[in-house]
This record gives sequence, C-alpha cells and structure tokens, in this order.
Amino acid sequence: GAAVLNSATDANALAAADTYIEHFRQGPATLTLLGETQPLRNSPVRIRLKRHAFNFGTAVSGVSLGDPGSSWLRGTSTNDINYRNFVLGNFNAIVPENAGKWPHNELRRGVVTLDYLDSLMKFAALNGLRLRMHGVLWDVDKPDWVKALQDTALNGTTAGERDRAKLDLRGAISQRIQYFVRERSPRYFELDVINESVHSPIYYRIFGLDGVAGIYNEAKAAVAAAGAATRLVPNEFAVFQTSEGTDDPYANWYREHVETLRNAGGAVDGIGIQYYAVDGGPPRIRDPHSPSRIAQVLHNLATVNLPLSVSEFGVQKYNGPTPQRAADMLADTLRVC
Repeated sequence: GAAVLNSATDANALAAADTYIEHFRQGPATLTLLGETQPLRNSPVRIRLKRHAFNFGTAVSGVSLGDPGSSWLRGTSTNDINYRNFVLGNFNAIVPENAGKWPHNELRRGVVTLDYLDSLMKFAALNGLRLRMHGVLWDVDKPDWVKALQDTALNGTTAGERDRAKLDLRGAISQRIQYFVRERSPRYFELDVINESVHSPIYYRIFGLDGVAGIYNEAKAAVAAAGAATRLVPNEFAVFQTSEGTDDPYANWYREHVETLRNAGGAVDGIGIQYYAVDGGPPRIRDPHSPSRIAQVLHNLATVNLPLSVSEFGVQKYNGPTPQRAADMLADTLRVC
C-alpha cells in the first residue's frame, strides 16, 4: 500500500533533508562522568557546545589596514564594534571578500602587501574562527601587469614573444603560490585555486589542461611543504541555476570540469559552489530559487566523491524579495546542504 514519492518538488527535497538531519545528522549519546572510581551521581551537569562541525561563515570587508573597510578589525567606533561582535556572535568561519585577490596583494610586481590579510588571519586564530581563503587566481580581478602578460602570451606577434610571456606569467604564479600558499596555508582550511575558471578560462587557454593541473599540483606541494591540510578547490557560480544558455539542471558542466581536471592529475580536494539566489531572475539566470534543484545538483556533484562547499551565498535584489523571503531562501539552502 505504500506509494513512492519521487517527483522533483521543493516539498519533497526539504522533507528528505529533514529526514536525513533527523536520522543521520543527530542521534542519542551517552556521557559518563567519573569520579575517582565511580560515576558521579546526583551531581548537576552543564553541557555547552564548544565547536560546530559545519562551517557557518561570512565574507568580511577590507583589503588593507589603511582601508576604511578594514577598520572593524581593530576599530573602537560603534559601527566597528557592532560589526566585530556580529561576526563573532553568529559565525564560526570567515573569508576575505577581496583581501586575498591578486591586485590587493601585488598591485606592482614584486611588491607584496599582506598586512591586512595577516591581521585577519591572526584575528581568526585568536577568536577560534576558521578561515577560508579566496583565492590564488581570478581572471576578472587581476593586476595590470598580469593582464599584460596574459595578452602577450595569447596575442604576441611572434611565437617567441608568446612563449616568453607565458613562461614569465607562470613564474609569477609560482611566486604567488610561495607567499600565498607555502607561507600561509596552515592558517586557512580551504582555498580557491582558480576562481570561475569555467566562465573565465583564460588560464586554460594559456597553459592548457595539463598546465592548469600543474598549477593545482604546485599549490598542493606548497600545502604539504607547509605542513598544512588545506583543501584546494575550484569555485564557480550559476551551479544551482540553469543559466548562461545552458539547459542543465544538474550542473553536469561543472562536474565534468572537475572530473577532467582530476583525470589530468590535478590535485583537486573539493568543489566550491557559489549561490546568488533569485526569486525569478534576469534572462541569463532563468530559474528562480528551488530547493529541489539544489538537491539534484548536490547529489550529482557528490558522485565525484569530494567535499562540497557553498563558498559564496547571497540573495539578489532582482524582483525585490522581502527580507522574510530572503531569510526563507537562506534557510532552504542550509537545510538541503
């Protein structure tokens, strides 16, 4: 007399998430407190959660110690104190929104400025916060001198000129891996190696698949040399939404990208998923928020057998969802993930 409910509805996806939470994410435990020889009896006991296994994080502002956006880290104004207290009171992980990007670390070649990033790492360590790092390479935000090398590597007038630029750029990436990964990876648990490389594949165009795998492997060697256990991941947007002209509700395009990189020998330790939810969206993001589609994508990506991270989350203002609707979209995402 049973019926199989296998339709891909939001209600089923959320019910399945609740069932999994109830039966696999929580359960009974027995705690025995011992005195010198016997269990303590009739003694008051207070149990307090000290550390949560999940990373509940937020991006934090600032790019340098002189930047107004970084004043929250040390400032004494009401706004600074409120910002700091909100971060400490609501999250157990943080990620620098912009401070880890190449232009803010090495705007001029060879002049490395990591004062704010190092202060942020120290703040996280002192306050028991986990730190996620974003990120080594990103084609959208890069120093002008990097862009010049990229342009020459792709469009130089002679093969020799292109090869020299390619070699020079690869050397610059190695130097960045040295100061960004080798010297600092013990301070963060996960790192975006190449951000949005499917949507902006310039490093694939310059170095090819094997060359990109080599970048991941060099970063992995730097993590090992530092004695760290940092996960190295790609990071992409539009994963939970059919978008960019792709009719693919399961995000096979991203799964195949990760599998191809791993098959080439790339040291990929996890999968980073950005989600900027919409309640009915612009033409390039056709599908509104859907717990069912999130569940389908997660099940599909899980076949790669790597940890999955929701690396970025936000609710877009398109169609102006109410604060309550935005909160519901966040709650749905957390439940399913």
